[in-house]
Amino acid sequence: MLISLTAMLFSLTIMFRSKQSANKAVLIFGSACAVIVFAMLFTKPVKIMPPSFSQDEREILFYREAVEATLVVGKDKKTGLNYTYFNNNSVIGSSYDAIKAVKLLGHIPFITGKAPENVLIVGFGIGVTTSTVLQHREVRSVECVELAEELKEAAGFYKELNNDVVNDPRLLIIGDDGRHYLQMTDKKYDLISSDPTHPVLGSGGLYSKEYFQLCYDHLSDDGMVTQYLPLHKLLPKDYEGIIKTFNSVFENTTVWLGHTHTLLVGTKKPLKIDFADFKAKAALVQDQYLYNNPYSLASFLVFDKNSLSRITGGSEICSDDRSYLDFFAMNSFLPENWAYNAESILKNMKNTDVFYNVDDPQMLERFRATTRLVLQALIQSMSGNPQGYIAKLYEALNITPENQEISFLIKLEGMKRGE
Repeated sequence: MLISLTAMLFSLTIMFRSKQSANKAVLIFGSACAVIVFAMLFTKPVKIMPPSFSQDEREILFYREAVEATLVVGKDKKTGLNYTYFNNNSVIGSSYDAIKAVKLLGHIPFITGKAPENVLIVGFGIGVTTSTVLQHREVRSVECVELAEELKEAAGFYKELNNDVVNDPRLLIIGDDGRHYLQMTDKKYDLISSDPTHPVLGSGGLYSKEYFQLCYDHLSDDGMVTQYLPLHKLLPKDYEGIIKTFNSVFENTTVWLGHTHTLLVGTKKPLKIDFADFKAKAALVQDQYLYNNPYSLASFLVFDKNSLSRITGGSEICSDDRSYLDFFAMNSFLPENWAYNAESILKNMKNTDVFYNVDDPQMLERFRATTRLVLQALIQSMSGNPQGYIAKLYEALNITPENQEISFLIKLEGMKRGE
């Protein structure tokens, strides 16, 4: 503002060089200053809201124009759910599917037998992944790299989900780009959990081979990398290409379902899970936002290193030099892409041999069948067929009546319908 006023005075002085004209210039300048000061003091600041943000439908809880982004937290007046917008894009929600995916990102390393002490998390968001990791007592320190550091202020509107994690003394939030931070540090981590925004929103560099290689290089020998991978707004060739890219760095890659999202898990050593230990670790997870049935959790593993080629065979590796994630075709945004990618998983998924010492193989098979049916149900829902969705859920419940998550999903759908 000061620079603008100085430039205005200089311009007016040049225009009016005589004494009389100079006085006129000063008068004009003074009037302009008065108008600007009045506007600053007595007019309401203009908030630049996302096009999809209707103030009739959503209440503004938080607004901040930061260096890296304009941040908005809005509350849906009908559902009561909060949504966070990052540069006019809804990137963080508190719906069940969104929370389940990030909860799995945080819990999977621990229930699969790892005991990470030093953790790096790329992307703070609303702090759910970070708080999930910090639920585990073996964790000594978490460094969380977040481009828009001001999101930690917005996290206060999600305390019931993140356990007020910003006040945990083990947490250090670093304002930086995740990839840049890894390039500048020589630290090694037992766990690197990466939860960037969707690649169509400009974070393609955090889904590239070079980024995954940085994660590999900063991982301890017995460590693990977990990576969020969306199913929506990605053409099948791009979705499958990201899996292939990750697998080109992490030979021991597994893919897990996170309801309407997927997760990539990478380790330097082959991942073999003693189911008895897995079952005991799952029982320790007391998280109201994640059902801890070990057979259900195990059924979310849909691809291992031996079956990945079934889904990635025709795809390409994404690198900095050939980054197809920075140049999207408009049909990437078509809603049916979610169903296309889910159908590809259904077509190619097969039982893995990652788990051993399974005490009840038949029960695990029943839960795997249930997971397939739930995925089919979600395809029906995403395709605009709520009746088909409910029918598939009941079919799944008949196979595993002890599955509490299925009962919850049926109840949740009834609440949406006002039943």
